[in-house]
Amino acid sequence: MKKRTFLLWVAAKVSLTLVLLALCAACASSGDSSEEGQAFLVRGHQYAFNGEYENAVEEYTEALLRFRRNSGDAAFVHQVRGNAYREMGDYDRAIADYEASLRIIPDNPGVMQALEEARQARGH
Repeated sequence: MKKRTFLLWVAAKVSLTLVLLALCAACASSGDSSEEGQAFLVRGHQYAFNGEYENAVEEYTEALLRFRRNSGDAAFVHQVRGNAYREMGDYDRAIADYEASLRIIPDNPGVMQALEEARQARGH
């Protein structure tokens, strides 16, 4: 059983790496993000994947400083930082990030659902 668990863990790590590489390639081709911003974003994902949400928030915040304010990249970073805040139980900040993301890309169903879930968890 331990071997199966280890193999699942390895598969998850490989999958995350492939997703992060695809994300970086997509960001680079969009022309609205810096390499530095991408590096902070990737580190944030790595921290979030490992459950280190406070570190993830710090990396995402640094990424936001390097992306154009109303870019698709900024909308995405607000979304994932909101997810990290939600995992930490900081629903007010999660909601603020989801709302910021929706101001940039108003019709994102994933962000709208996350916003609703954060509002319910907060109790409003």
